[in-house]
Amino acid sequence: MRMYIAWLVLVTVLGLSACADPETPEAQIRAQIAVMAEAGEDGDIGVLGDGISRDYEDLEGNDRRAVLLLMRGFLMRTDRIAIFADTEAVSVLTDDYAEATVRVRFAGANLSRFDLRTSVYRFVLGMERDGSNWQVVSARWSEAD
Repeated sequence: MRMYIAWLVLVTVLGLSACADPETPEAQIRAQIAVMAEAGEDGDIGVLGDGISRDYEDLEGNDRRAVLLLMRGFLMRTDRIAIFADTEAVSVLTDDYAEATVRVRFAGANLSRFDLRTSVYRFVLGMERDGSNWQVVSARWSEAD
């Protein structure tokens, strides 16, 4: 179950999609992290999936399809989700590549079993610009204190 929670948080944070506002890349990324946390709470896999590159791959060997399947499975087993994403840093390294460090506090409840779980993770996301969109191409994460 702990891995499913990690994947939910990962996909939620990873879904950095298009920004219509012509702000700086850093501001676009920070705004989208908040939007994606809300989409995760709402269970909107379509919005979350839009922000994950078709070329996504993490150190665990997961690709875009695997991440989305894990997310769907977790959402089917969870009644309520609360996600609090705090973007600690965004580094725009080139015009088309950035890294964001995000601390995510997550709480999930399965009301039929009176089960509440909470976790805190720190993610380092590699993001590439595709036109006017930022998409996540890689991620590293660990439990945070």
